[in-house]
Amino acid sequence: MNRLSMVIITLIVLTSVTGCAPIISKSLLRQVNPDVSFEKTFDNPEAVRGTTVLWGGEIVSIRNLKEGTLLEVLQKSLDIGKKPKRVDNSSGRFLALYDGFLDGEIYAKGRAVTIAGVVKGRRVQLLDEIEYNYPLIAVKDIHLWEQLSQDPTFYHSPYYIWPYHRYW
Repeated sequence: MNRLSMVIITLIVLTSVTGCAPIISKSLLRQVNPDVSFEKTFDNPEAVRGTTVLWGGEIVSIRNLKEGTLLEVLQKSLDIGKKPKRVDNSSGRFLALYDGFLDGEIYAKGRAVTIAGVVKGRRVQLLDEIEYNYPLIAVKDIHLWEQLSQDPTFYHSPYYIWPYHRYW
């Protein structure tokens, strides 16, 4: 095997290994209780207080407080890769309290996040003109997903017009 082949094989192996890295640590994922869904927690957060959960969604707002950074998240179901699905339905909103500073320009409205945390109960806050009961979780780990481009670049294969090449 020549040197170029070895370099290519090494790059392929490294890419495949790093591509499979979990977004949340394995030890934390083992603590997550899969029986505690967002819907179950939303109905009665006090009943599952202290349980570790894994939720995701889109950031609605972010506020830096003395106690840490408070994220308001519109819940979305997660796909097999633990990424929030791009769907138009949700089971509600939740609050995630991060013990530290998160920059609102990075953790901005509309960004997708996956959060592992411990249920702390319920927090009532105004949502427009109503009092909304938010499940509150203390963040243990957070993953901010790459922002989708607002101006997508489309790739067209050079073979896309192949049957019509005679007419040009």
